[in-house]
Amino acid sequence: MQGQCSAHQRPHTSLLGAYYVGKLIAPMLFEGCCNAQVFNTWLEQQLLPSLLCGSVIVRDNATFHKNCTNPPTD
Repeated sequence: MQGQCSAHQRPHTSLLGAYYVGKLIAPMLFEGCCNAQVFNTWLEQQLLPSLLCGSVIVRDNATFHKNCTNPPTD
């Protein structure tokens, strides 16, 4: 029908952030879906500068984490 679109075609807002010592830190609100480029920009420009040395980052298995510029260490 004209004038209607599926839920997959509508623009949406996404939020990246981290939970650190009981607070939300480095929040980033953006239009669209997260991908490796968005995640890496947020990680490098917002999250890492907000953390103290020795902090641990725990990530889920989202596909964009696999292309992260700061891969997890074993």
